[in-house]
Amino acid sequence: MAKIERIIEGYEKNGDKLILEIPLRNVPLSFLQQLFRQPISNPMFDCFPISAKEVKALENLIAKPLDLQSLDYFLTAQHEKT
Repeated sequence: MAKIERIIEGYEKNGDKLILEIPLRNVPLSFLQQLFRQPISNPMFDCFPISAKEVKALENLIAKPLDLQSLDYFLTAQHEKT
């Protein structure tokens, strides 16, 4: 089974250009399910918008700020590159 990597993607607000990608390393799926209020049956393969409710917890994981005024952020899932 392929390993899934969770990534925070930041897009420009006026357009659809991808500005940054921040991989989330060693973050349990159960933590993300709770943070994004998803049932444990949801593998979270979809794209989830990141709002002010999730920002602080994610900033603690990545040790850098997420500026919601400058970019639109999403949590995505991709097959991990080997």
